[in-house]
Amino acid sequence: MQANIFSFDSATPGIVYLDASFIVNFSVEGSKYHEPCTEFVRKLCNENVPLLVSNLTLDEVWYSLIKVSLIKDFGDKWYVEVRDRPEILRKYVPLIKRVTADLSMLQNVILVEVKTEMTLKAINFIEKYSLLPRDAIHLATMLGLGVKNIVTTDIDFTRVKDINVYTCNYKVTGK
Repeated sequence: MQANIFSFDSATPGIVYLDASFIVNFSVEGSKYHEPCTEFVRKLCNENVPLLVSNLTLDEVWYSLIKVSLIKDFGDKWYVEVRDRPEILRKYVPLIKRVTADLSMLQNVILVEVKTEMTLKAINFIEKYSLLPRDAIHLATMLGLGVKNIVTTDIDFTRVKDINVYTCNYKVTGK
């Protein structure tokens, strides 16, 4: 691990970039890290920490919510149902709207755009840190905005040198 790792019990940073895994966990009751993520988002809001959320993050959150719901409703062959009956996706729009509304109602959320130049810089992060493309784009976006703090439940960002990873994932924190 090359990143600086902080648990949710640590002092809050001045500004953070929110990863989709964190948003899904605090938005969905029963998710693996729901309680610690919900408590941490409250802590960040109470301390007026700016919470950066990109359009790519929203895309990932929406996809995750839809996929989990489809698997619950149709099992491992969910993709066949979507292919054969794409209109079933409409069933999940209220969930996406609710989670997006809940997120946008947090007073400290700042929506940021993933710019083309950041997407192209991400290739270097794929090579340097062995990140998947979306994680590399998130990293390029946050660093391009001058932010070195990310809140996530994923372990992938721990390979990135000189950033601060805030997480409740016990595989990272050891707690």
